[in-house]
Amino acid sequence: MNKEAELRKYKRLATGLFIFMAFTYIAMLYAIHLQEASWMHYVKAFSEAAMVGALADWFAVTALFRYPMGLKIPHTNLIESNKGKIGANLGDFVTDNFLTPKTIRPYIEDLEVSKYISSWLGKPGTISMITNELIVIIENILKNVKEETVVTYVAAQIKENIPNVPYPSFVAKAVQYALDNKEQDKLIDAIIPEIQKYTIKNKQLIYERVVEKQPLLGLIGGKSVTNQLIKGLQSFLTEIEEDENHFIRKELEQKIWDWSEQLKEDPKWQNKFVKMVSDYMDPKTTEHYILNLWGYISSKLTAELADEQGGIRHYLQDSLSKFADDFEKDKEMQSKLNSWVQHSLYRLILKNTKELSGLIERTVGNWDGKELSEKLELEVGKDLQFIRVNGTLVGGLVGLLIYIVTHFVF
Repeated sequence: MNKEAELRKYKRLATGLFIFMAFTYIAMLYAIHLQEASWMHYVKAFSEAAMVGALADWFAVTALFRYPMGLKIPHTNLIESNKGKIGANLGDFVTDNFLTPKTIRPYIEDLEVSKYISSWLGKPGTISMITNELIVIIENILKNVKEETVVTYVAAQIKENIPNVPYPSFVAKAVQYALDNKEQDKLIDAIIPEIQKYTIKNKQLIYERVVEKQPLLGLIGGKSVTNQLIKGLQSFLTEIEEDENHFIRKELEQKIWDWSEQLKEDPKWQNKFVKMVSDYMDPKTTEHYILNLWGYISSKLTAELADEQGGIRHYLQDSLSKFADDFEKDKEMQSKLNSWVQHSLYRLILKNTKELSGLIERTVGNWDGKELSEKLELEVGKDLQFIRVNGTLVGGLVGLLIYIVTHFVF
């Protein structure tokens, strides 16, 4: 049975009892007129007072929700007429009695969010559900992000941060890393054989250049001198090639190291690198590269996300499973989470009690008065009908008692 049907049922009960008392009173009047008996006066007094009690309580109950019989009697239709006060009083009542530190502290201290999280994560299917939701979120982001927005943002960030990149430091570290790994020796070992081949292959050219600078050598055996010079050079290069600790190697290594240190210390190198990078990365070229890169990345991600056996999905599932296991075992983390939630919730509630009171007041104030009355009557009207029933019976008993006292005392 719904609330409306219940309310009608108990209204009929209270009204029926009143009608029964009225018929009883009329019957007693008629019976006394025909053939009077002493007991009839007792019943008459009871039914008469019961009608008065029933009518008084009917008026009181009805006055809460509407005007009795449509008559705009003062202090009736109380709920609709005073909904503003009701909202304010209800808001104050809730905050003053339910949202006090003493009231809420026991409940908040018993709140252990970690148990709910741990239990939820441990349920079969939870990890898969979270993974699927994350995949959907990422897919929606990829679909909704405009290429122009990505290009504009990334290009602006690159342009803004080009001067901030410590190019000399990067280059210096790369050079010093190469020196630490003897990369310069590999370069020397690769160059020396080529120099040796070049000198042998261009012996005549070397002779011509020597004679050109020193014409007298051409008269006294310039070719012989040139051959000796080339042999000496070949021998010297062979020494460098075979001796890993040759002083030329050491000097070259030291000079490169000194240059790398100079890179880090001399500010002019930063300006040179910034100019080089800025000149190379013109806006059109940069935007073209960014657009191509974003297209490649987004297409790969979309395909990977759509793959049920894809790496991203497995990575998310593994990460969530590991987090769930770690969270289950980490009592310290659980304790910290519980403390943080309890403290934050406690402060949030106490800080916003007045706002909650105002919310209740505004909400009730915005309700339609008639609708509010009808809603409240549906909730409590059934119990209020028992007031009418009790008023009828109690009124009758009081009337009977007054009649007995009056009859026997006076």
